[in-house]
Amino acid sequence: MTSVTQARLSITTESVPIVRIIRDEREWDLLEPEWEELFARSPAASAPLRFSWLREWWRVYGTAYGDQGRGLRIIAVRRANALIGVLPLYEGIVKSGPVTWRRLAFLSTGEAEFEETCPETLDLLHAPGEQTSCLDAIRDVLDSDALRWEELDLRDVCANSPLLHWAQDLGHDCRTTIEQRGACAIADISGGLDAYLARLSANSRQHSRRLLRGAQRAAAMMELATTADETAEYFEQLIQLHQRRWMQAGKPGCFAAPRFTEFHRALVFEGVPHGRVVLGRLTVGGESLAVIYGFVTGKKFDFYQSGVLLDGPEAARAGGACPIASPGIVAFLLLMERLAERGIEQFDFLKADGESSYKHRLATRHRPLCRLVATRRTPKQFALRGIRLAGRAVRRSFAPPNPSPAPPAAAPAAAEKRPFISRTDLAAGLLEGSGMGAALRAMGAWHGLLVLAYHRIGDGSRSCFDRELWSATPDDFDSQIKLLKRHADVITPGDLPLVAGRRRGRHVLITFDDGYRDNFETAFPILQSHGVRSLFFVTTGFLDRRGLSWWDEIAWMVRSSRRNEIPQSEWVRERIVFDRPDCHRAIGALLAIYKSLPGDATIPYLHHLAEATGSGRHRGDEADRTWMTWDMLREMSRSGMGVGGHTVSHPILANLPPHRQREEIAGCAGRIREEMGLPMRWLSYPSGKPFTYDAHTHACLAEQGVELAFSAYGGINHDTGRDRYDVRRTGVEMNRSPRWLKMALTLPQICV
Repeated sequence: MTSVTQARLSITTESVPIVRIIRDEREWDLLEPEWEELFARSPAASAPLRFSWLREWWRVYGTAYGDQGRGLRIIAVRRANALIGVLPLYEGIVKSGPVTWRRLAFLSTGEAEFEETCPETLDLLHAPGEQTSCLDAIRDVLDSDALRWEELDLRDVCANSPLLHWAQDLGHDCRTTIEQRGACAIADISGGLDAYLARLSANSRQHSRRLLRGAQRAAAMMELATTADETAEYFEQLIQLHQRRWMQAGKPGCFAAPRFTEFHRALVFEGVPHGRVVLGRLTVGGESLAVIYGFVTGKKFDFYQSGVLLDGPEAARAGGACPIASPGIVAFLLLMERLAERGIEQFDFLKADGESSYKHRLATRHRPLCRLVATRRTPKQFALRGIRLAGRAVRRSFAPPNPSPAPPAAAPAAAEKRPFISRTDLAAGLLEGSGMGAALRAMGAWHGLLVLAYHRIGDGSRSCFDRELWSATPDDFDSQIKLLKRHADVITPGDLPLVAGRRRGRHVLITFDDGYRDNFETAFPILQSHGVRSLFFVTTGFLDRRGLSWWDEIAWMVRSSRRNEIPQSEWVRERIVFDRPDCHRAIGALLAIYKSLPGDATIPYLHHLAEATGSGRHRGDEADRTWMTWDMLREMSRSGMGVGGHTVSHPILANLPPHRQREEIAGCAGRIREEMGLPMRWLSYPSGKPFTYDAHTHACLAEQGVELAFSAYGGINHDTGRDRYDVRRTGVEMNRSPRWLKMALTLPQICV
């Protein structure tokens, strides 16, 4: 190959946009400098696209609307390692009766009406000249299965946004609708207040000048907050004035919502010192008549909220009087004057509702807004409709043929006896009873790689340890392997590179986590009897030191305790009552606390639980019967089983600093290399949720030469090469219905 050809190839490769879906907050935080640089030069920049706005919204609202904080889905586009585009989305779970679906929406949209932030002019944030490249790359991601969504909802984008035209090409399996959503009222204030007034209609101009003369006679002043004390004072006055007016009208007002107030309080204190947020206060004789709150982006000001003293008949009814007429309009005019002096050229009132609104009277032009909704035609939608129909049929089948009126006291007893039937069971019954399930499996209703995650095989119903770790009994596991072999291609770990990106075929990979001894004594013989190979991820510290895992020890502490609760403390915010005899909910709550702690706080937390439960720390005398030995693992490897890493001590990696993450991953790889003579080609993340690993984790994996890393939050993999450090797995649990696996092999879009 000539040097010219190599140079051309290099240029071509570097010029191809690369898309990454950011699901982790820590990775997102690392993007802030590049995001701000892109924002500064993007023609689509607007206040709700600023990093600080979106990041604060996710902190305040993410757990409530973003699938409990797991739904972050920011699409970032790079060219030659430079950030050229960002589409800030999140995934939420929407429910309508028994039906749920996954909705992708702009960050900071989709809240309940009482606390919605109502951002407008959201769009694709892109570098100059890069919008087409970014949109094409993002469309490919949305068309693929990298994101599992049934609905894409983009609200209040400008009518000239390229998103509206690009969305028409999302694919033949999408139904796209675009609706008008009102218009933004914009005032051109370039050249100063007098130039702006000259652009208004004669009536509006005359009315505005009359109000300004009255304000001048009353010595009205427009003051802008600059210090922290002024910011706090003006913001509290904004809330008081705003709420007073709405309460007078018999309505709560937006600042009655705690999350709304918390969100904007943070934005105000962050933005005022940098000139990105404006708090303007209109006063007469030291009395605050109005406060206006908004955002500056380049040469544009976006008005967001105001609080205005009641005037005219409303003030008289409230038992007071305003020293000037129309203090709200006066405040706008005087703020326009101050902003124009700073070089601001546009005053955007944002969406203007009502034909006689003051926004229309003060505007010199309008910008239409639209809402785009794209709905996927997926098997899930079809199946959900079938589930609802099956539910009706089942309910009718349980009803007596000729029901007679029952006394009111008998009704609760009848309701208690009604058997619980899950939606998965209903769908399975519908599919199998109609023969549709067999037909779907025969025709191949899906393609890709389904990775199943097991932990323990056996009966843990009476164990004093964590019973959630048992995935199946030996008989059930044997039946599951038979079913998998019958309806899918059960692959070996070595087959993973061969099936990556394959457009046809239904592949299943079986994996085990942690390194429990029953993996060797029970699961291994069953796998061998069926000629199936599995991938075993081991926590090397458990094999070496033979200690009890932290989750098993927490479960043991609770079940061994003679007490009935753990009181509130610095570790436990609210007391946890032991739900005897199983204590399932109590153990789950304590495990969740452990997973949220920084790495250096986990040992003190365990010591605290030892005292709080009165059980003390476990002596570890059962650990030898809990974990495999390296000899067992070597025997499994010689029989064709794969061995991967699961860290040294099973921490939540994202809770550790980078050097501790490196120790956990490198230490695990080193022990596997020493004992097995093998490189650590594969690793599964402890706990495996998106928030449990970050960009530092990925860097450590790359340092150790890890080829694939496995998560554990469900999903089908259509191309493991697209994001090799996020191969999705679905956990197999003991409480799954026997029909669940059959449904997972028929329509995994619903079950995994």
